[in-house]
Amino acid sequence: MEKVAVDPALAAYLTNLARMDRADEVPFGEIQTREPRATIDGDTATVVDCQDTSESGRKKESTGNVLSVGVARVEATVTLKLGSDDVWRVSEVEYGSTDC
Repeated sequence: MEKVAVDPALAAYLTNLARMDRADEVPFGEIQTREPRATIDGDTATVVDCQDTSESGRKKESTGNVLSVGVARVEATVTLKLGSDDVWRVSEVEYGSTDC
């Protein structure tokens, strides 16, 4: 995960994956982007998109039973940091309005 994320996002991802593993849960599906808009300010990039998460969520690994599913429209704001190796990595992900 260190190849694509840094703290605090990295810690959050690893914590959530461990929790899901203990609960016999796995993520499923794909998030569809609409029209992401990116801005760059020095070593920080911000990408804002109105995503469709309605065909993704969590399910029980052992049974395949769906536990949660996303929504058709949700504003996602992703912050990336530029590493010393010139690779952009996710540092934060925030979800907001569902009327985007």
